[in-house]
Amino acid sequence: MNSISVEYAKLVLQENGYCTENLWSIHDVDSKLIAMGFNANSIPNDTKLLLLGRSLKNEATMEQIWLGIESELDAITLYEYDVYARRCSVTGEGINEGYVIGDDYLSDSVKGNIELGRRIKEVGYNSREESYENNFHFYTEWDVVGEIESGQSDVYLKNGTELVKDGDVWRSGNKIYLIKLNDD
Repeated sequence: MNSISVEYAKLVLQENGYCTENLWSIHDVDSKLIAMGFNANSIPNDTKLLLLGRSLKNEATMEQIWLGIESELDAITLYEYDVYARRCSVTGEGINEGYVIGDDYLSDSVKGNIELGRRIKEVGYNSREESYENNFHFYTEWDVVGEIESGQSDVYLKNGTELVKDGDVWRSGNKIYLIKLNDD
């Protein structure tokens, strides 16, 4: 197998959730056989694969892998984040309540209210009441937990960072966020 097809195979495996940073091969078995004083060429490759497979699946190896995973988890700090269903078009912050104007969301902040007033006047309404009665804008609250449970695939941190659902975790670029949802 050439190196291009090995690299392609690694990519396919990674895309399907497999770790390919430390793949073992019959060449590793060869190295160990030579270190133990054996002639590596005297043992068929299928036998080397059998030895390698049994070695990687034995109970002691599996226990070491589980211990390594636990150790790595202990080494990182897991944070809980408040998440928001929408991002304010003006402030860029995550929001769970605010004004909706077309496809834009505005927080009920000073900046959001100033922008709301500007847009209402821009289209010719004389007041917020007139704008609201003509369905130009409305105020609402979003239930972020309910939306996530119903399949929403993105949420926002307070600073506006977008998190996209990837399996059981949320990602932003190369960072992973573990989110605990509270119903209160």
